[in-house]
Amino acid sequence: MTTDDVKNWLSRAREAAAELEALSESKQAAYLRAVSMTQRYDGDAVSGSRDPHGKMDAYAAYADMVDRKAAELSTLSTEIMRVIRQVPDGTQRAILMRRYLSFQTWDVIAEALAYTTRNVTRLHGKALLSVKAVLERMEPPPLESLENRPR
Repeated sequence: MTTDDVKNWLSRAREAAAELEALSESKQAAYLRAVSMTQRYDGDAVSGSRDPHGKMDAYAAYADMVDRKAAELSTLSTEIMRVIRQVPDGTQRAILMRRYLSFQTWDVIAEALAYTTRNVTRLHGKALLSVKAVLERMEPPPLESLENRPR
């Protein structure tokens, strides 16, 4: 297991969050399409259709899929947090949480912790080694799922 493997394992939450954000935006657009109604003017009467094409059913199925993805992200974040909490150094834990669970940039992390960006990235390297040690002690090792994952 390399530190790149560890970094990739930790980065799964960022990837899942980005996918979830895109799905949520798409879910909102699907909802707006589902609730939009077309009306026609027929001389004296205005008629409309409640749900002529099953738009609400399609939206409900799509919303359910997005909600399942949100649950997956929550589970993934919990798994990553469980590993990060086992890192003995508090500063390293803070860097890992801010980077991989709050998705902060190096500059934002450095400012929040009152370090230079260079120091934060150096500490990040040490933190990855700490996570690697935690992962190697775990049974079964979580990295097995990463190694078998299609890229």
